[in-house]
This record gives sequence, C-alpha cells and structure tokens, in this order.
Amino acid sequence: MAQRYRLYGTTVESTLSFEHHVPAASGAAELRVEEGPPASSFSFWTQMEVVSAVEGDDVSVPHTLYRHPEGDRHVVRFRDAADYILAPDTITYHLHDRRFAHAVEIWLLGPIFSLWNELRGRPALHASAVGVGDGAIGFLATNKGGKSTLAAGLMQAGGLLLTDDILVLDVPTDRVVGRPSYPQMRMWPEQVRHFVGDVAEWPRVVPHLSKRRVAVGPEGFGSFADAGRPVTHLFLPERRSDATDVQWSPLSPQEAVVELLRHSFLPNTADQLGLADRRLPVLTALADQAQVARLVYPEGAEHLPAVAETLRRAAD
Repeated sequence: MAQRYRLYGTTVESTLSFEHHVPAASGAAELRVEEGPPASSFSFWTQMEVVSAVEGDDVSVPHTLYRHPEGDRHVVRFRDAADYILAPDTITYHLHDRRFAHAVEIWLLGPIFSLWNELRGRPALHASAVGVGDGAIGFLATNKGGKSTLAAGLMQAGGLLLTDDILVLDVPTDRVVGRPSYPQMRMWPEQVRHFVGDVAEWPRVVPHLSKRRVAVGPEGFGSFADAGRPVTHLFLPERRSDATDVQWSPLSPQEAVVELLRHSFLPNTADQLGLADRRLPVLTALADQAQVARLVYPEGAEHLPAVAETLRRAAD
C-alpha cells in the first residue's frame, strides 16, 4: 500500500517501506516512487543514449547514466545491482541483485533524489545545514572537516536540522532557500556516544559499516526543521589539532561560486547533462546572498559548545 512522505521539500507517494526516519505527509503527491520491471523492458529503452559511464567495481556509485532524446526520462544504473528510471513525476526502481536490497533506499535518498532535483532546476550541495534564527548555517563537505559533527553541535545549542548530507537549493522568491531533507543523521559510534548515548540502539547505515542512522526528533536527537530556510552562512570547515580558537576568513563572491561548484553533490553528472546554465545562476545568487567562508576550529568534542556559540553569534 502506498504511503505519502515529505522528502527534500517534496510530497512523495511510495510503495517502498522506508527504513530511514522519513516523515509522513498529506495532500497531493508531486512524485511517485515505485518498484517496476527492468529498464530494458520499457518500450523507450532502444532510444536511450549514454550520457556517462564509470569504470570500476564499486557498485555503490552510479555506473551508467542514460538519457532519452526528448530529455524527459533518465535511467541510472548501479552496475548489475539496480536501475532507476527518472521521469518528471515518477521514479521507478528495479533491483537486479537481492544482495543489494539494503542499498535501494540509500541510493534513492542520495544520488537519485539529488539528480531528480537537479533536473527540476534545484541544485544540490554536498553539505549539512542547521536552521538558526530565521536562516540556515551550512557546512560544505571537506576532508575531515566534521560537517555532521558541527551540525550536531549547533543542534545541541538549539538549532534545527535542515539536512545532514545533501542540501537541495530552491529559489521560490528572491532568496535562495535550503530545502529540508528528512529527520535523520548518520553518525560514527564515537559521535553517537557523545551526542546520543547507546550505540546499539541505532541501526547501521549499511551492514558492513559501523556508522549508525540516528533519528532526529522526540524519539532521537535534537529537532528537525520541517520548512525551508534562507541560507545565510556556508562554511568550508577544517578541524585542526593545533587550533586554539575559532577563526574564519570570508571568500569573495567569485571564490565562493568556485567552491559551491566544487562541492555540488553531483558536479560531473550535472555538467554531462548540460545543466550548468541552469544551476550557475542559483549558485551565483547564493554566493551573493550568503556569507561563504573558510572555518578553522579546534579538534576535540570539548570545544564544540564554544564553536557552536561562535557560529550562532555570527548568524545574529
């Protein structure tokens, strides 16, 4: 039986029973997610053209992207594991190998929803974001930057989670708004112990990793922002053992655009699909409206309250 959910600001009707903490929704669905036959069984398949192909054995990344000449349908293939067919109002998935049943939902909530939003003119950044005041503070994914840890620290100080990993951007008016993803965070065991408590209480993200899915809300950790927020600050975080205080250095709008492009969630895919002309104005507007800065902060959980307080003051 199909249920309705709210994902990335979109009301979704789906027969998939989500294991992730996904909020229920009411009202008319804008998108339907359903299981279907293999992509090759559809009549349009012979017209599909290859947009990109990735070599290698890592089944966790999309290996082939196909596009219909009319541009209204796309197929994403994860090696021999699964296919996703994207249309304007439908995402159909088919699992080829039951060993990857646990990944169907992970791929859907990650690269598939990001691509579907990109095709709708809503760029996606690889970033966490927390609602503070009337706006949102985001942390772009950098090597060992600790974006989820910084987001959790802000949530401990009263902020509302907007997203843990993928920040979908929208421009409903003259402001660039971050859309809420879903109320869950992915935490390593040491993060769970620090912010939540018992690691065993939370399920693994995937069977072979120790990372956990932690619900956000009354039954979990912190609170969730169920409506979009204008993005006011974006930081490129760097956690350093030799840092003694929090420091940031603002980027120029031109530098900011470069970093936003670099930290897009699907930068190569968007370019290969010819979406640059559509997404660049949104990222340029964001660079003009938000303060984008490099952030250096001390390593160690004991410093998080002071870091969070500094960031909250910056947002005032």
